[in-house]
Amino acid sequence: SYPASSPFVVPVASHGADGDLSYFSQRNDRVLAAPGEQIVSTVPGYLFGSPSFNEGFMAASGTSMAAPYVAGASTLVREAMDFVGYQDIDSDLINDHFRATADIIHDAVTQASYHKVNLERALDSLMADDYGDLPESAFQLGEWSDTHQWSGMINRLDDVDCFTLVAGHTGLLDLSA
Repeated sequence: SYPASSPFVVPVASHGADGDLSYFSQRNDRVLAAPGEQIVSTVPGYLFGSPSFNEGFMAASGTSMAAPYVAGASTLVREAMDFVGYQDIDSDLINDHFRATADIIHDAVTQASYHKVNLERALDSLMADDYGDLPESAFQLGEWSDTHQWSGMINRLDDVDCFTLVAGHTGLLDLSA
């Protein structure tokens, strides 16, 4: 049904903690499935007809809970693509990347298979770690014959990368970090 049936949108299906498609979720060969059952989110107090309700959070289920997951994941993938130098990034490229890195769910109801977003795999496949993790396996950045300044940051909470920089005007200077 609309809007998911529009060729100009990415239809989103819902899956539960068990990884199976939710009973209420649409099933279509174009869908990307994302978590959509018992998602805790903020709610306005007036939702329950009383301004005194101020818990502010509740669990809800639906494709409306899964769609923001895909939207947020799309932003992260788009930023990673930009960081590693992709050109002409658009929704089709991001959707294709999600489908290429997705987990496949077999649905017992339709006997069909669907793509479930695997955000970790989608990001890891873009942000490959090609550099040494120890000084002995440091990545050689190259040699310069003039004075150059190199600065930047490459890090992840769970990864350290080591580089060797050789630079100098009259001789070679070996700096290991």
